[in-house]
Amino acid sequence: MRKNTPGKTAPDCKGAIGVTADSVEGVDITVPVYQFSETHYLADTLVTPAYKATLFALTGKVNNAAFKGFAAGEVLFLGASGSRRGYGDWEITFRFAASPNVTNLTIGDITGINKKGWEYLWVRYSDSEDAVAKALVKKPVAVYIEQVYPYGDLNLMGMAKRGARAHSRALGDHFLRCLSMAAIPRTRTADTRSCSPAPPARVPARPARRACAGTNGFPPASPATR
Repeated sequence: MRKNTPGKTAPDCKGAIGVTADSVEGVDITVPVYQFSETHYLADTLVTPAYKATLFALTGKVNNAAFKGFAAGEVLFLGASGSRRGYGDWEITFRFAASPNVTNLTIGDITGINKKGWEYLWVRYSDSEDAVAKALVKKPVAVYIEQVYPYGDLNLMGMAKRGARAHSRALGDHFLRCLSMAAIPRTRTADTRSCSPAPPARVPARPARRACAGTNGFPPASPATR
C-alpha cells in the first residue's frame, strides 16, 4: 500500500523497503527456522574414530538428499556431542536446524525465483525513473542466490540404520535398570516399559516319611542277646 501527499504520486519501489536516495535499507524479519535435536544410544563398537570423523566432517553441512522427512537443502547439521556411559554404550545428541525451501518468489518485476532453505538471497538495485511520480527510485534489477553452506550426505550418520539401537531416554534407562537386576528371576510383561518379578517356582512336594515303630520316631531296639 502507498500513500502520498495531495497532488503528488508516491514512487513505485517494487517492494523495496527503506529506499533512500543512495541505498535500500531493508528491514529485519524473522525467518522460519525449526531447531531440533535427537539423543541416541549407540553401542561402543559403533562409535569408532572413523564415525567420529564423519560427524566432524558433516558439521555445518546441509542435506543433499531427503533427511528425516525434509527435502534436500532444508536441514543444517549443527553438530553432535556426547560421552560414553557407565553401561558401556554412548549417549550422543545430534542438533539440527531446518529452514523451508521456497519456490516461485517474486521480487519487483523479477519472477520465478527458487531458493533452497539455507541458500542466501540478495538483490541488486539501480536507479530507475518513475515516470508517473516523476522521481528517481531504487528498483531491483537482479536477484542472486548464493550457496553459503556446503552440501553433504547427512544419512552417513547412520541414524536410520541405528534406530534399533537407539532408545528414548526414559525407555532405555528403565530397560537397562531391569537388566542390571539379572540376579533376580524376572519376566517381561506385555508392556515393554516395565518389568515384574517372575512367580515363585513350584517346588515338588517331598514324599512323606513313613513313621517308625519305635518311641519318639526312633527305630525299635534290637532284641538283647542272651
